[in-house]
Amino acid sequence: MTCVFCARYHLVWKLDALAEYRWLEVDEIGDEKQGGLLGLEVQLSPNFSIGGGYNFTEFNDRLTALDYDAKGWFITISGHF
Repeated sequence: MTCVFCARYHLVWKLDALAEYRWLEVDEIGDEKQGGLLGLEVQLSPNFSIGGGYNFTEFNDRLTALDYDAKGWFITISGHF
């Protein structure tokens, strides 16, 4: 999978918007898919954020799953130290 366009933009306060344009090409079976993803994320502390969005594509980052049913809402939780 190739993320052709990835952008994160700080909106206000601790709120960020993200956008991705994705392209998946599977040479072995001659398949190609493309689409977009939009999301919002809020920074709850310097080390923790939570967000969500909508995946307009039919695939996700798990490249071994070729059933193409990943379209829909998602939640992200991120922490680091």
